[in-house]
Amino acid sequence: MAKLNIYLLGRVEILLNDESIIDKLSHKSIGILNYMAVEKNKKFNRNKIADMFWDSNDFDTSRYNLRYNLWQFRKLFKKLNQGIDPFNSDKETICFDEKLDIYVDIENFENDIDDKTTKELENMKKLYKGEFLEGFYIKDSPKFNDWVFYERERLQRNYIKTLYKLKDNYKENNEYQKAISILEDMLAINPLKEELYLEIIKIYIKIGDRKKALKHYNRCVKRLREELNISPAEEIKKAYKEILSSESHIQETLKLNTENSISIASYTPSNIEYYSLSELIDKIMDIEEDILKNIDQNDWIDIYPINSIVEKHIEDKRRLDNNIVKIKVFKALENIFKILSLNDQLNMIIDEIKYIDDTSLEFIKFISYRERVKV
Repeated sequence: MAKLNIYLLGRVEILLNDESIIDKLSHKSIGILNYMAVEKNKKFNRNKIADMFWDSNDFDTSRYNLRYNLWQFRKLFKKLNQGIDPFNSDKETICFDEKLDIYVDIENFENDIDDKTTKELENMKKLYKGEFLEGFYIKDSPKFNDWVFYERERLQRNYIKTLYKLKDNYKENNEYQKAISILEDMLAINPLKEELYLEIIKIYIKIGDRKKALKHYNRCVKRLREELNISPAEEIKKAYKEILSSESHIQETLKLNTENSISIASYTPSNIEYYSLSELIDKIMDIEEDILKNIDQNDWIDIYPINSIVEKHIEDKRRLDNNIVKIKVFKALENIFKILSLNDQLNMIIDEIKYIDDTSLEFIKFISYRERVKV
């Protein structure tokens, strides 16, 4: 019996009796086999396949192209397998011959995961060597390419469900390093998903590795700031404070206190420009609305490029611009500080100044020469 192995997860591969034949097939022949392999026991309508791959209004041409590609595969198959026909077909339908031994990698990957053991989940994870039909694209077959896109999304969702289940099993069994490895795999898919960073941070806190917990907090901060220009969620910031308090650090992340002073923390990613100022803006936004409403619109607009959280205070969104003009940022923050210090002197407390990013340090020097600001 002829054996056909079709691998669709990751780089496409087709083996006939353990020998690769992919370089002997046309691109569309490979696409047709892949399409049929997803439902290998199904009987397919020939017109539907022809329309998917050629998308032509010329019915006769589409049918001819399909026949030609099937003939190419039949010719190759018979040459390597003593005249065996891999298809059963008539004028309207086509399917794989039931005597053909076909293995398709996704058939074992699509099983329900709810009752799977850890070992079974690990085997499913191994099957996922990459995205469905990774890098495979047919230029003039938009319907086929759309089908690939939706299948790819569907299978990736199942892969992510598998990872979540596997991660939870590892945590329940106190296999924390394995759980972290799975979380890293998940971050490779979605590097902006904050709850994944939070889980890693909490695991490291649980096992007492505060240094690595802090490393991953800073990693999260850097990614969000560079990609989205936002700060981490409050829950992640709480985890950060837990790390600092457990290590008896006296510094806190840019916090406005009740004595009309601003405390700038030391332990921040110093290679991220404007990091400390961006965190400072977060804390300013926590001040009472009655005070913030006195801040000029132009000042909100000038600091918007380093922290988009201020957008809610900007009435004319058309004026927003992501280009950073340093002197405008400095002057805008100076004006805001003047509003905050109308009723009392405003003090700035700097702890471990050597860790603060260069641009934020430059602002501190700038503002320290102004009235009503005491460093």
